[in-house]
Amino acid sequence: MSRAEVRSLIAREGLDAGVWFADPHAAPNRVVVDEVDNRFRVYVTSERGSADGIRYFDDESEALEKYVRLLRMQQRLLDRGVI
Repeated sequence: MSRAEVRSLIAREGLDAGVWFADPHAAPNRVVVDEVDNRFRVYVTSERGSADGIRYFDDESEALEKYVRLLRMQQRLLDRGVI
């Protein structure tokens, strides 16, 4: 999965709980993907904005697939008013 594919999917599905690479990470209840030391990091932020469940990937495509899965789960929770 490429960055362009993920951006298109986010727009198409209306997934708005994500933080994309250069955006600030401190927002609560977000899914984050970024690059650190030539590796890709995917995690969620808590209601207080702290990072939880950090996963590192060497492959960007794998990281983006995980990011999309977490975004979809987070969006379902938002839609239901759970968070």
